[in-house]
Amino acid sequence: SQDTYERLLARLQGRGVRAVVDATRDLLVNVLPYHPFLIKPNNHELSRLTGRTLETADGLLAAAREMIAGGVERVVVSMGGDGALFVSKDAAYRAEGLKVPVGSTVGAGDSMVAALAFAAEQGMSEEDTVRLAVATSAANVMCSGSQAAERSAVDELLPRVVFHKL
Repeated sequence: SQDTYERLLARLQGRGVRAVVDATRDLLVNVLPYHPFLIKPNNHELSRLTGRTLETADGLLAAAREMIAGGVERVVVSMGGDGALFVSKDAAYRAEGLKVPVGSTVGAGDSMVAALAFAAEQGMSEEDTVRLAVATSAANVMCSGSQAAERSAVDELLPRVVFHKL
């Protein structure tokens, strides 16, 4: 149902739950009034969400900041091989994409979301969150099919993650 996430967030509102939403189109638009903790659109989804063609990192960053001004606490914009933007009220980072052998891109975004949720639950710093999310996604790309990467693969990639504060 197109209102599943909206109904779920409505029921959770005011209960101290930090919702992490990785959805497209109306599924994402409909939860924004409930101020999710984190959303993770890709660059194309953020363009559709804002109704503007966002072709540059600066444009994506401005759109992510609009989402934060609207009540979302954190926005992570995945940009495939071009990396990701990590934006909060207090800081913004641009992480470069890791060059790894591609087994499959299936689940790369989902693994990034899992890493973001884990990092939030563990109270990790924004910098460590960026490292973990990028390394986890890249490690997943190295796997075939929808197989999840082993933590050891993620740990090996952590030192290779390059990012800059914006």
